Amino acid sequence: MTIERARELARMYFDEALNRGNLAVVDEILDPAFTLHVPPSLGEGPQVTGPDGFKQLVTALRAAFADLHFTVHDTTAADNVVMVSWTMAGTHQAEWQGIAATGRRVSLTGVDVFTLADGKILEERIHGDYLGFLRQLGAIA
Repeated sequence: MTIERARELARMYFDEALNRGNLAVVDEILDPAFTLHVPPSLGEGPQVTGPDGFKQLVTALRAAFADLHFTVHDTTAADNVVMVSWTMAGTHQAEWQGIAATGRRVSLTGVDVFTLADGKILEERIHGDYLGFLRQLGAIA
């Protein structure tokens, strides 16, 4: 896979799927065996698996933060790995992860590490300031 294609997958992930809510693109960019490793601070339970699991996550995230927007700062790609630094911002307008809507504008910075296979995203690991995010929501002090 070319570095250009790897970067295009990351762009489509953030711009199309997350920012625009274009779920049709998900099957094009995610491998059927896709796994998203959710940070432990976001709760225990199963990881997000497969394109359908990711679509459910995007739908829930966009419902909770209707003005959700991810800004991509940098993308680095080599071999079968893409790293993307980003900032997420949105207003908490509906329940998210058991936290009732607060009306608060929140932001989160992080880095995603994508592993690619056969021209698609096979695995994603998210690293971000989730404790700060939960503080902004008022879920922890």
